[in-house]
Amino acid sequence: MTMLISKPMLTMLAKTQLPFIKLASGLLLVLSVVACAPTLKAPSDRNVCFLISVPADGKLRFIPLAKDVPSIEMCSVHLYNKRREIIRIGVTSEITEGVYNGQFLFADNRFIKYSKTYEGPRFPLLVKTSDGRLVAPGTVVQEREPVDREPVTIPDNLPQKPS
Repeated sequence: MTMLISKPMLTMLAKTQLPFIKLASGLLLVLSVVACAPTLKAPSDRNVCFLISVPADGKLRFIPLAKDVPSIEMCSVHLYNKRREIIRIGVTSEITEGVYNGQFLFADNRFIKYSKTYEGPRFPLLVKTSDGRLVAPGTVVQEREPVDREPVTIPDNLPQKPS
């Protein structure tokens, strides 16, 4: 069965599809420009934890925080402690940034996130608990119980207050 489309119908279809075609070509252009944009390269020094600093000139600098750091979690703790030190001296910023083994770290007051690129998506690495510990997301945190679990008894020879 052959389907015939009249010329007015073809003209109407072209007019209704034209905005979608323009939108798709515009998105393709934007994506190609973004894909060609230069990205920030992280230092690839092994087991070195870096702090990213932005001086007044606007160029990012990588300052070594610690060497021979065994894991990204340990580097995260170094970065978080540096963030607390920076806040204590009065310099406030929303996020403190760092690098470990070519991966970017982003610390704020509640999370430490990581990303393979500076501009890319950020994923939770550690979260802060109510008692201040940094743990992996989804970790079941139990409140710390006191060491003495027996009730305290009053001794028989307790001194009395003079009346």
